[in-house]
Amino acid sequence: MLAFGHCTKLREITVPHSVTDLEDFAFYGCKSLEKAVIKADISELKQYMFSTCTALKEVSLPASIEYIRTWAFDSCVSIKNITLPEKLKGIEANTFNSCEMLTEITFPASLEEIGSYVFDGCKQLKTVTCLRETPLEGMAMGESVFESIDKTKCELKVPKGHKAEYAAAEQWKDFTNITEHELTGISLPVNQNKDLKTSIFTINGQHLPANAQPTEGIYIINGKKMYVK
Repeated sequence: MLAFGHCTKLREITVPHSVTDLEDFAFYGCKSLEKAVIKADISELKQYMFSTCTALKEVSLPASIEYIRTWAFDSCVSIKNITLPEKLKGIEANTFNSCEMLTEITFPASLEEIGSYVFDGCKQLKTVTCLRETPLEGMAMGESVFESIDKTKCELKVPKGHKAEYAAAEQWKDFTNITEHELTGISLPVNQNKDLKTSIFTINGQHLPANAQPTEGIYIINGKKMYVK
């Protein structure tokens, strides 16, 4: 544990593919850390991984992540958005607790459970997008998942044709502004028309090269949000 914990001068870190495990508290208290790129082939982001990394603004997670454990991003007060892996199955309790600047989050279609108080203290959250057609309910939803979020201002975007299901589901129905989205799914590779300039941005706002072949995930391609399969 605490592999890099309390390394207060660490500003950027890239964890290579060769790493097979990251323990609890790996970057706990790295208060100057601004960017973290995790390339390791790991299936879970363990508890308190980036807790109290108050300067953290940019995080890249590998597609292999299936679970994000409790308090993983607790008090990451500078992070505004984060792209969740497309194979993610579970988000444990208090994962994004007190991420005060977090403005948007997209839940992948693979998500099976969300723990209690995951977004407690995320008072700036303005958009929650769900790719899952049916809302999580019952044991799959922890207590007060969206605690302290202003649900009269935060927009809940759900798949087209499934608004009624979310509007009737516990916790989800608390959002007064539920809209339907129609994310466009495209399969790799992204064809490049030589006569048409293609503009590709990640959901975090990073501009990709014109010849880039994005991995699976959500991108802004020519101004339109798309899901790349």
